[in-house]
Amino acid sequence: MMELKACKDSLAVGSILEARLDKAMGPIATVLVKDGTLKIKDYVVSGTTTGKIRAMTDCLGKKVAKAEP
Repeated sequence: MMELKACKDSLAVGSILEARLDKAMGPIATVLVKDGTLKIKDYVVSGTTTGKIRAMTDCLGKKVAKAEP
């Protein structure tokens, strides 16, 4: 069995699985966090595009304050 470990105390590193533009909410992205912790008010860089996290929800639609690996 593999022992998978990730550091929660570092900056978040991950992959954007999908992104779309919603009329009411603005840009929305589905992100998979691989390492670190992603929090509200963090800045995100993907290629030449940047943005700030304004809100986060889990797969059930509940609001969350941080996303860990």
